[in-house]
Amino acid sequence: MNFNLISPSTNGNDYTINFKDPITIDRNSKISLNFLELTRNADIVLSTAQTIEFVLLNNLPTHLPGTPATVNTETFKIKIAKGVYEPSVLQSEIESKINSHTISGGQAFGNSKFVRYKAASSEGEAAGGGGEDPTGGIVGLVLDVTDVENFAIDGANSKDATQTTSGGAPVAYTTTNNNGVFDNYANSLTHFDFYRGNCPEYQGEMNSFVHLESIDNIYDQTGKLFFGLVGKEYTTGIGAAPTRTNGGTIVLKSGVPSCFVGVECQESTGHIVIYMAQNATGETIDTWTNQNQEIADMEVVARLPVSTTVEPSQPYNLLFGMEISNKTKSPTLRWKIASYQDGIYKPLYDSEPVRRNLPFELLVASAGITYDNATALNSQIPFGIQLSATNADEGWERCSYSGFDKTATNMDDNHPLSIARDYNVTFSDELAQVLGIKNDGIVTGINPNFCQDEGEVVEESLDLNWKSQNYSIFINLPTNNYKNVAEKRDGGFKKSILANIPSPFTTGALIAKEGTDAGKVICIYQPYVPITSEMKNNELQVNTLSIKIVDMLTEQPATEILSSVVNFTIHD
Repeated sequence: MNFNLISPSTNGNDYTINFKDPITIDRNSKISLNFLELTRNADIVLSTAQTIEFVLLNNLPTHLPGTPATVNTETFKIKIAKGVYEPSVLQSEIESKINSHTISGGQAFGNSKFVRYKAASSEGEAAGGGGEDPTGGIVGLVLDVTDVENFAIDGANSKDATQTTSGGAPVAYTTTNNNGVFDNYANSLTHFDFYRGNCPEYQGEMNSFVHLESIDNIYDQTGKLFFGLVGKEYTTGIGAAPTRTNGGTIVLKSGVPSCFVGVECQESTGHIVIYMAQNATGETIDTWTNQNQEIADMEVVARLPVSTTVEPSQPYNLLFGMEISNKTKSPTLRWKIASYQDGIYKPLYDSEPVRRNLPFELLVASAGITYDNATALNSQIPFGIQLSATNADEGWERCSYSGFDKTATNMDDNHPLSIARDYNVTFSDELAQVLGIKNDGIVTGINPNFCQDEGEVVEESLDLNWKSQNYSIFINLPTNNYKNVAEKRDGGFKKSILANIPSPFTTGALIAKEGTDAGKVICIYQPYVPITSEMKNNELQVNTLSIKIVDMLTEQPATEILSSVVNFTIHD
């Protein structure tokens, strides 16, 4: 006898067919599946509400400056409602829930102390850009750094500094001092947002570059210019504060303002000279175990002739960049200097190939600083910019950079603007299966600090994973077959299984439906060898046959199956 059981239109995975006449099944009959037709949405089906939990533990500052004993952490969980989702809709839902979710301080995530970050989108922020990813499946956080700071003078830490020339022209920095030496300076009011990874040069300030242009053409420059990297909390005093440039005092070493890293830009017949701080025992800053040290000297690490390095008929146009390097066991701070005349990036100095990266201990010391007060903890995000010039009306037309404003709205020592060094994500079971996440749905150590088009995130193809789902077909006849369930450790049990179907939407013939049924897909599965079971039954008479289609691994109802046709034969 051949049977062709067609599901009702309202349920394709669990139904009973009634027969007008009783069916007699002979003793010791056999039953075999001939073919199977399944129809489902070509979308993602979440049978229950799902969650995604983000845990940010490894942050800067490490503790809250307002309460130094409290570790600076953040944990938040978003909920995704059950339902059928197109991949792009699920992607948008995840993004929206992350960005709008309320976390500590009552702030939406995008307005919180982690305002640097936003939800990764499907618009190429994960894998090198290149436009929208049609498969979706991107979950994570990426940098959202869009604000460019123009140099603002820290009035408490400057000397003979002005932002207007004697002719009244506005500039980033100049001086009224005209004695031919660096006897003036200004530090930036806002911190430099330096914490990036693998940043290309073409996005300028957005990728942790400071962009500087001189007021005059180099040929017309009569004095020397200077810019440097300083620590703002170092300037205002951490620990037993060493002698340093602060207030109305400038400290010169080797004839230039003392700072962590400095660049002196001389006249057209001179040099571009690159310096690094050196402590009292002769150790350069790339070996320091903390930042709270006396700068005893500024060591020259490179000297480049101006006439052959840049075009002297133009102003200085320079980029100073920083990024996090993870090429060693402990991260380091890579720094780079380049000419940017005519918009062309020309490298002048790179700390990494010459092994002069700054140590991570400048952020979190291994010795010499006790982080038990607000100033010390704020020093873990330390850097600012220092400018100087030897001659009046010379200096910097431009000094722009991505700023890190610790005093921004909602930010204070009890709720500090923070850098997430990494984070963990935990997906609930069904969503983890949809995304193909291993390790119980837990992904750890994700770095959100790559530049916008290089974000490190969780990325899977949402619209393909369901194709690999396996099914079991149950029938209310004694088929004498066995199976177990993935979540249980005990052996299999005898069950009324008509067939176990491996990945029918991968191994069977697929037909995409069109018209009003667009978005649905039909699978026609026919085993290469008939799947035959011996029923070992006494003679039976039945008026109904019931079909249940379940997930093979869990035996949960396959509610995503909209309709089905099950064709089988009962043999004498």
